[in-house]
Amino acid sequence: MFVLALFVIFGPAVGDGWTATASIVGTWFTTVEQAQVESKYEEDGTYFCTIRSVGGQKVLKGTYSVTGASLVVRLEGKDKPIQRTWRLVDPNTLELADSAGTRSTLKRQAEADRSQETTSAPRSTGGQAQSPAAGSIAPSGSAGKPITLVLRREWEPNQRAFTVLVPQGWIVTGGLFSVDPGQAGGALNAIDTKCDLAIKSDANGTVIARWAPSYNFVDFSRSAEFANLAMLFPAGRYYNGALVKPMPTVEEYLMEGFRTIRPQASNVEVVQRMDLPKAVEICQAMTQQLNASLQPLGKAPMVFSAGALVIDYTEAGTRYREAGVTCLSDWRMAAGLWSNQFTFHMRAPAAEANDFKPMLDIIRQSMKVNPEWLAAYMRSVGERGQVVADVFRHMAKIDREIFERRSSARSAMAEENYLLLTGQEDYVNPFTKEVERDSSDYKYRWTNPNGDRLFTNQNGFDPNRESDLNKIEWKQTPTKPR
Repeated sequence: MFVLALFVIFGPAVGDGWTATASIVGTWFTTVEQAQVESKYEEDGTYFCTIRSVGGQKVLKGTYSVTGASLVVRLEGKDKPIQRTWRLVDPNTLELADSAGTRSTLKRQAEADRSQETTSAPRSTGGQAQSPAAGSIAPSGSAGKPITLVLRREWEPNQRAFTVLVPQGWIVTGGLFSVDPGQAGGALNAIDTKCDLAIKSDANGTVIARWAPSYNFVDFSRSAEFANLAMLFPAGRYYNGALVKPMPTVEEYLMEGFRTIRPQASNVEVVQRMDLPKAVEICQAMTQQLNASLQPLGKAPMVFSAGALVIDYTEAGTRYREAGVTCLSDWRMAAGLWSNQFTFHMRAPAAEANDFKPMLDIIRQSMKVNPEWLAAYMRSVGERGQVVADVFRHMAKIDREIFERRSSARSAMAEENYLLLTGQEDYVNPFTKEVERDSSDYKYRWTNPNGDRLFTNQNGFDPNRESDLNKIEWKQTPTKPR
C-alpha cells in the first residue's frame, strides 16, 4: 500500500516538459488505491508525506527541491532521490507526472476541504463530511474497503489463553478475568474464567469487535421448588453472587445490553432480527451429558434460545450500525438459573458498515486457543475445564451456521442482510497444511509463520517485497481443492 502510494505520488525518474506557474509550497491531498495521501511542502525545503488507510498510517520525512519543472524529493533512510515533473493547473490543483506520462492530481488543503463538503457526504459518518485527521480511519463509505488489509495475530493480554487477528494499528483492551466470590457475595459467577475482550480502531471504539462476558442470573419463578427462595430474593437482589433477574427473550437481552453500553444513543432503530436455531442445536449437544444425568432425578433439562440484532443509532453526532448476537441458557426449572453465552458485538459508522464488515468477520472468526493454557486450566478446574474446551471447539460452528443459512437460502435472503457472514472460502495454510475457513471478499490471501494474515485485491502485490512487511516470510494461501 505505502509503496504503491509513493509510486503514484512520485514515480520513477522523469523527463522535462512542464512549466511551473506558482509555488508548490503548501499541503496537498489525493487518494491512491483506497489510501488517503497528504503531502506537505514547507518553505524551508522540508517534506512530509502521511499515508492513511484502514490497515494503518505511515509518515515519511525528507527534503525537496524544485528546479523549473523538476521536483526532487529525498526521503530519510532512502539512498535514491525521487524525481517528478510538476505544474499547477490552477492555484489549488497540483499535477505530477512520471517519465511514462502517468499523471496524478492533488488538491491544496483548503480546496480539498471544500470539495469534501460538497462531494464526500455519502462517505462520511452520519451524512456529515469530515476531514481525515491523523489516526483517523480511511477510507470511508463509497471509497470501498481497503485494497490491502494486514492483520497481526496477537495474544489475549491477561493470560495468553488464545490469539486473535488484530488489524494493524488497532487497539486491544480487556481479556480474561475471574470473579472473586468473597467480593461478589457468592460463587455462582466465580465458577469459570470470563472474557471481556475488545478490538477497536481507536480509543473511542469508532469501529469495534467485542466478546462480552457470560454471567449467571437467578430466576426462581419457573419452579414451585424455589417458591420460598423467590419470596426471600425478589428481582434486584443478589443470591450467592448472582443478580436475581427475570429471564428475558434474546431480543430483550440484547437491547438491554445495548442500552447499558450505549447510554447516549438516540434515534435507535432495530433494522434486522435473526433467530439462530442451529446455535441452539450446538448448545444442546454440548449439554447432552448433563441433561441425561438430570433425567433420572426428575429434573428438567437445560434449554437454549439464540439470536441476533442489528441496530442503527446516533451517538455524538455520528450514525452507527451495531450488531449483537447471544445464546441464552435456561436452567430455571432445575436450578433457578439462566445465563448468556457466546455474546458478541461489533459496530462501525453506518455509512461505512459494509466496508468494515469483511474485516469484522475475519476478526470474529480468528480466535485460536492456546493448548498449553487450556491444558493447565483443565487440570486446575477438573471437569469444568472440559466444558471450556467444548466452548472453544464449538464457537466457530455458530458463525458457520450464519454463513450456511446464507448459502442454503440465498434466494430468500437479501444480499444486504448485515448479520450474515460475508463470502467464505476454505484455504490451505502453506505452513501448517491446515484448512482454514476465511473471508473470500479479497482476491488474494497471504499468511506467515506467526499466523498473521494479509488480504489484498491488488494484482501482483507481494508482501515479501514490502519493507514494512518483509521481516518474515509470507506465503499465499491457496483455496482448498474441491
